[in-house]
Amino acid sequence: MDVATHAMTGMLIGSAVALRKGRLYPLLLTGAAASAIPDLDAFIRIAGSDYFFKYHRVFTHTIFAAPLLAALASLPAWIWEKKGYLLIYLLAFAVLLVHLGMDVLCMWPIRLFYPLGNKDYALNLFNNKDTSMIVLFIVTIATLGMLYYHNWMEAKGEKG
Repeated sequence: MDVATHAMTGMLIGSAVALRKGRLYPLLLTGAAASAIPDLDAFIRIAGSDYFFKYHRVFTHTIFAAPLLAALASLPAWIWEKKGYLLIYLLAFAVLLVHLGMDVLCMWPIRLFYPLGNKDYALNLFNNKDTSMIVLFIVTIATLGMLYYHNWMEAKGEKG
């Protein structure tokens, strides 16, 4: 999946949690950051295409990297909020697992258990940009709906 689809999915999950907890912006930030952070390894393309295709989706797309990446992704929201770190961290961790699950659905493999295992996981259900764009569209509409609902509930004086 592309990083936009991941980020919007993270925002959707963050907005859903925010409806229950009433802390919209820190949780949106955490959701988007946690969902996008595993794809930061794409910058290794600078080292060349061979290096990119060999190592992209390896180190940052593992079950073992998820706890550390969740801590990094949740840090800005925790600094902003200065409280409730466990909720923020658990949101980031859950969103990271969703990212891994979404990537397993694609045709490009990930190594979920690297370095303990080198098995590639890919179900090849989403094998082109057109499918990713449809998923992005659906997730975007759902996210906007959640944000609209959150603002509507806030205007009524309720927290949802």
